[in-house]
Amino acid sequence: MGDVKLALFVGFALGLSIGIKALLVTALLGGVFAVLLMLVRIRKRQDIMPYGPFISAGALAMMLWQGVAFATLR
Repeated sequence: MGDVKLALFVGFALGLSIGIKALLVTALLGGVFAVLLMLVRIRKRQDIMPYGPFISAGALAMMLWQGVAFATLR
């Protein structure tokens, strides 16, 4: 349930509109990375892959892309 808590925190921290976009980026990053790992035969389809790093990467990407990462420093 740690991934769910992290995704919930990202949603609260970024707001609804940016949070939904961040979770979409998260799903795309996780999916692409999983397919790449299966193509090079590092992981199999039934292997478990942690999702927390992709949630964090998606949130960071949206914060930088939307310009909210440094909004309080202006």
